Amino acid sequence: MQAIPSIMIGGRRHDTLVNRGASRVREREIDMTTRQWFFVIALVAGAIVFVGFTLLQWLSPTQRALQWAKRGDSARAIDRLNALIARRPSAPALHGTLGQVYLMAQRPHEAEAVLRKALVLGSRNASHHGALGWALVLLVNRCSRPHRWRCSWPGRSVRGSTWSSSAGP
Repeated sequence: MQAIPSIMIGGRRHDTLVNRGASRVREREIDMTTRQWFFVIALVAGAIVFVGFTLLQWLSPTQRALQWAKRGDSARAIDRLNALIARRPSAPALHGTLGQVYLMAQRPHEAEAVLRKALVLGSRNASHHGALGWALVLLVNRCSRPHRWRCSWPGRSVRGSTWSSSAGP
């Protein structure tokens, strides 16, 4: 087998191999312009996915409400979520987010009620379950300190129960 030096055909590098009088052309490398186009297409597709995901999160009413609550504007978030719940009362995501906002606003009684409703409506969001757990922890901690908060849930009183670390006067 005898190799003939590389030649350029149409901007591509080829090696020509001669074997028993017949010649075959074998492409040695992938054309560099093909690699560049593939890279550009992949980069553009990634940018489209990133921008779409960012817009989806930014336009989501629950995400906006959580952002408002994180910035300290819990009243605005609560008002907006209550208005959305009035339009769609069976949406578990709205109830769960409202419970999270109540929790951020240090209102565990309201948070517990709304988060329980979200779970009854079928929320499978782990953050709603975790928020309900934190609301219950806050309620138990507040109720274990007598004279600081009124500790009663609808239909039951926590003061003086086994949850309380010391009996109040």
